[in-house]
Amino acid sequence: MIDDILYLNAPDIDQLDISPSDLRAVLRKAFQTYSSSELRIPSKQTVRAAPDRYFQTMAAVCTEPPFAAVKWVSVVGANSQRGLPNVNGLIILGDLETGLPVAVLDGNRVTVMRTAAMSALASEYLASPTSTSLGLVGCGAQAYGHLAALRDALPGLEKILCFDRRAESAAALASHATALGTECQTTTDADDVLQCDVIVSSVPSVAGMQPFLDARKLKLGSLAIAIDMGRSWLLKA
Repeated sequence: MIDDILYLNAPDIDQLDISPSDLRAVLRKAFQTYSSSELRIPSKQTVRAAPDRYFQTMAAVCTEPPFAAVKWVSVVGANSQRGLPNVNGLIILGDLETGLPVAVLDGNRVTVMRTAAMSALASEYLASPTSTSLGLVGCGAQAYGHLAALRDALPGLEKILCFDRRAESAAALASHATALGTECQTTTDADDVLQCDVIVSSVPSVAGMQPFLDARKLKLGSLAIAIDMGRSWLLKA
């Protein structure tokens, strides 16, 4: 019944302590299920209220396990100046047979975990197995998630380089990475990051932001992961 809905906030999800490798395994199975038509995912719906403010809904139905789900998410670039997350959302999970909602989950935490796990899964196939350096352009929530996911997927990573337009954000991420036992430095020049073996850009949608990453400066054989939908990359190579 409606009264039995499970609510999992961010701390609840953290307490589950799901490992990066388990997340990759779940996503690998999800992709396999999608290819066999057991998982139905219609096109994402977007309502844009301003250049840096939009709202989206994403739905999915799966026969095994038998659930339907919808994710509501808002993206507000100005939130970084308010000290708030740029991306916020909720996920509602419902029973496929009865349609009754069974759970509501914090979408922020799940989004970071799922996105980072997808990048890590892709890196198993696309990154050089000898990769030793990771560059992070944008040091928000996605950067923290990708740091954990990629360190697990690519155990050879031993050097992290962080760039952010806010020096304090880059410094905080570098301190976090160092505490994990990985050599980490910050830079004020985004071009330095492009010399890493794996590069993740997660620059928020901020009004007036101009692309500044030049793919021509990437090191041969590197892997670039554009979590920011490529908004930070120059269109002309």
